Amino acid sequence: MLTLYRYKLTPSQLVILRWIAIQYMFEFCSQTRRQRIIQRNRTERLSDLLDWQTQGQYYRTARRRALETTHPEYYSSKRRGS
Repeated sequence: MLTLYRYKLTPSQLVILRWIAIQYMFEFCSQTRRQRIIQRNRTERLSDLLDWQTQGQYYRTARRRALETTHPEYYSSKRRGS
């Protein structure tokens, strides 16, 4: 996030973001071996749910449902083949 949007941020906002990143890295480095293993295992368990293919399926389903709700006339005509 920092590298993508840094050109839109003020210098003080950049300092805050860098400080947050430094704190995050320090907290990770301060973890015990056991805590890092637990974190890695949680990440691996969630990786199947958070991969791009699964997220894309959920996005397409949610978008279709939202469009069906907001524009039912369009989808009812699509079903009839018109």
